[in-house]
Amino acid sequence: MTDINAAACALVAAITKQARQNLGLTLDEMADMLGYEGEHRRQMMHRVEIGERRLREPQRRLIEAYLHGYRPSDWPR
Repeated sequence: MTDINAAACALVAAITKQARQNLGLTLDEMADMLGYEGEHRRQMMHRVEIGERRLREPQRRLIEAYLHGYRPSDWPR
């Protein structure tokens, strides 16, 4: 990974974590809202937040929609 790619991954990771915190969601809840499934969904979300796993474009768009007030019917709480 180049230095630029590493820096970009770190930035996306930090922004993703901040977005989750701004939305008041736990790792499990954010994982559910982004479509991660199974017993390792929390770990997958954590890996996104530390830059080890890429955030896919559809997931990025969902986060953006959530930050702008969209809430699906299965939104936590």
